[in-house]
Amino acid sequence: MELIEEKKTKEAKIIKFSTINMLRENRKKSMEKNHRKDIDLMKEILSIQSKSGSEEDMVLFLLTFIENNCPECEITVDKENNVFITKGKVDISKDEYFPCMIAHTDEVHSKRKNYIINEGFDKNDGDLLLYGLAKKENKIYGHRIHEKELENDLEQCGIGADDKAGIFVALKMLLKLDKVKIFLPTQEEVGTIGSKRANLSWFSDIGYALEGDKHGKFLVVNEFHKNKIFSKSFEAILKGVMDSYEWKYTTGLSTDVMTLSDRGINVSVINFSVGYYNHHTNSELLSMNELLESIDFIEELINSLGNEKYKFDYNKESKPIFINHKNNFHNSVHNYEKMDYELELEKEAEEEEIQEELNSEINRCETIDIEHTEVHNCACEYSNNVIVEAGCKIHDPKLMNGEVICCPQCGELLEDRRHSMICECCNLVLIKLK
Repeated sequence: MELIEEKKTKEAKIIKFSTINMLRENRKKSMEKNHRKDIDLMKEILSIQSKSGSEEDMVLFLLTFIENNCPECEITVDKENNVFITKGKVDISKDEYFPCMIAHTDEVHSKRKNYIINEGFDKNDGDLLLYGLAKKENKIYGHRIHEKELENDLEQCGIGADDKAGIFVALKMLLKLDKVKIFLPTQEEVGTIGSKRANLSWFSDIGYALEGDKHGKFLVVNEFHKNKIFSKSFEAILKGVMDSYEWKYTTGLSTDVMTLSDRGINVSVINFSVGYYNHHTNSELLSMNELLESIDFIEELINSLGNEKYKFDYNKESKPIFINHKNNFHNSVHNYEKMDYELELEKEAEEEEIQEELNSEINRCETIDIEHTEVHNCACEYSNNVIVEAGCKIHDPKLMNGEVICCPQCGELLEDRRHSMICECCNLVLIKLK
């Protein structure tokens, strides 16, 4: 009897997985016919250049979009240019709370001349891909797009799909749901500054927070720096939806939901993938098929979670993490609202210094020796993809406390994947510990 039941279970899984794959293939084939409005909206969002600290055009787009498509929504913009959107009403006295979608409005790329968003197709599976073209500055970077030769005066460039793809998902949820909150912070790429300065009282009536700020496909971040980020009751529902879509868990580093958890919003959170690749580089691209599946996934997840509150006190459950940022250290459970005014000014000055360093033109990496480390393929965009043996002065990570390594470009902890340390900001394998 048990063998029969086990066989039935396996057969059910095979049928389910076949159905999912069929849906994915059908969506690819019908992309142009059935999803042209989605493609055009995503291209419009990607066409807005919004480097960290210069998000005004994106904020203006969001205000116009809400006015035209969801005039009943309440929308607020604070002095940091953070955007807060509320649709509908909830009754906390009846244990009713908002789901909250989060995506940051800034990108790492500087403004480019003659910047356009183009469409191409994956050489392997025909997936519709979006990528950028701009007036040529350097050589053309390799990509997986099947197309005719680029115009002589244009080259592929970054599109800021990290995290404009997340903005697209948030706006789609805004149109689909009757009750939802949307938080769109600024300056995530330079230290989640918008989230660090956001008014926490706005989050008092949310039940959980979902952020689409992960590269790749079909992934859900279930821990930051090896710390859990959601409750068991939240995970029980999440895992059921993940299994039905064949999504998998992965780990992640600093992003807005982590900062907000750190500050004490005290609800379960996740970060999920939205189909962008090669982020922070000139070969960045976005898969429309994978992006649209993330919308289906999140819609089903919200419908399953409902308007309940899934409490989770990150500061009680997590272990303190120390982050090196230009030799300044702060505890991950630090209360950002109580930071000293002088420290804020000092932090801003350091961030400006780092940004100026990144904006400087570097034609080739200067190799240096790194004690106790072995460097593999430091091929960042600043080195024109030159493979070097020891790294470059911008990207050489620093050993901290003898075991934790941070990227000096972004100050982020480097993710440990089978002992290869990967900078989440640059998405590059920089070093391997001996």
